[in-house]
Amino acid sequence: MKPKILATCIAVLLLSAINADSLAGVNDSRDKGISGSQLRDIADSLPPSTATIEAIQFLRTDNSIDRAAILMYGETTGWQIFVFRRQPNDKFALEWNSAKLVDLFAESSADQFQPYNSFGEQTFKFSGCAPHNCPDVFSVLLYIPSKSMAIAATYTLGKITYSPPAVGGQGYQIYRNYLDKLIAKQRTVAN
Repeated sequence: MKPKILATCIAVLLLSAINADSLAGVNDSRDKGISGSQLRDIADSLPPSTATIEAIQFLRTDNSIDRAAILMYGETTGWQIFVFRRQPNDKFALEWNSAKLVDLFAESSADQFQPYNSFGEQTFKFSGCAPHNCPDVFSVLLYIPSKSMAIAATYTLGKITYSPPAVGGQGYQIYRNYLDKLIAKQRTVAN
């Protein structure tokens, strides 16, 4: 009888250890996703507004979510983007926000807000067009996490203009070239 009890105790201890290891992995949100409380903290960090959350996108680095971006829309606030970055303490802090995007993005939707691979990293892309002028007047915004910055280009009846810093010196030519490709792709889709 004693060997059976001992074997049962060892089996229970082994199963407990295995279960504890697997539970520890599940609870380690840095290896998976984000917890409900982290998502709640992000939502609580948004400014008070009548705008609604239209989309949430996540970027992963090394199999863990390190950024969360929220697209919001309101009648008076227009489209706004908020990007949060995971801190060493596992909390998310606001890294960048767009404020109200210009009316050149007015005609858009949550479908136009998506992760996009560019410059060897995941970025966020958002596009839209001016009211009553689609597809002749539209804009594309790209948020680049490694630079903590957004760049944008606007296509207006055949001419492309760029937002700072894409209008800057030689170091930004790569971004201008990339925005040109996104504009060309958008034009192809629109026609």
